[in-house]
Amino acid sequence: MAMPSRSKNVLIVNPYSTHNQTMFAFNSTGVTVKSGTHQKKEMFPFDQVFPPGTTQETVFQDVCKDVIVDAVDHGRSATILAFGCSGTGKTFAITGGAKRFSDRGLIPRSMSVLFEEIAERQVANPSRVFDVSVRF
Repeated sequence: MAMPSRSKNVLIVNPYSTHNQTMFAFNSTGVTVKSGTHQKKEMFPFDQVFPPGTTQETVFQDVCKDVIVDAVDHGRSATILAFGCSGTGKTFAITGGAKRFSDRGLIPRSMSVLFEEIAERQVANPSRVFDVSVRF
C-alpha cells in the first residue's frame, strides 16, 4: 500500500448550501465563489470535494481509512481535523448522527478500523505490542 500524503484538503458541501447555488459552484476538485458587487469569481482548490448526499462511509473510505491503516503499519500519528463555520456539519462529519448506525462519523469508524487492524496484526505476530493514545 502506498503511503498517504501528509496532508489532504477536502470539502464536504453542506446539503443546505445548495439553495444558494447562484453564489457558488463546485466540482470534484474545487469550489468557485462569486463575491462582491462585481460578481468576481474566485476558485478554491481541494484534493477532493464531496457533493451533498455523500455518505459517511464514502467520506471515511476516501479520507480516513488509509491514514489509519498507515498509522498502524508504520507507528505514525494521525490527525483528522474538521474546520469551518458554525452550523456547516463538522460535528456530524466527525462524530456522526445518533439515530442511524450508517450515520456514524469519522471518529467511530476510525476507532473500529484501528482496533480491527491491530487485531489482524496481533494474530500474525502475537508478540507485537501496540500502544494506542487517542485525543479529541
